[in-house]
Amino acid sequence: MKSLRKFLTLGAQRDGSTVASYRRPLGYQQLTLTGSAQKLTLPTLTGGQSVGYVVIQCEGTSAGARWRDDGTAPSATVGMILSTGQELDYSGDPTAIQFIIQTGSPIINISYYM
Repeated sequence: MKSLRKFLTLGAQRDGSTVASYRRPLGYQQLTLTGSAQKLTLPTLTGGQSVGYVVIQCEGTSAGARWRDDGTAPSATVGMILSTGQELDYSGDPTAIQFIIQTGSPIINISYYM
């Protein structure tokens, strides 16, 4: 029985892809994307606080966006795709990420967290 219990017990590990604590909401933004790359407008914070996590959702009928966070603006054909109904949970540098229309008229909803 002891061997069976040991076999069925999974070791839990924490890694960078798992949100394991409470995230304090810092603000919300909605962007209607255009044919020019757009950056996020981060909430104004005080006391050394910073945005550490961003949740981005794409909405629209048959709409899609492209994004990049490497310092180069995306284009309609180059960049990571964020399609209607998809969510991007982003923990990189929020000042570096940019979005542009891929197809349709995408609107992205952004929630900022500490």
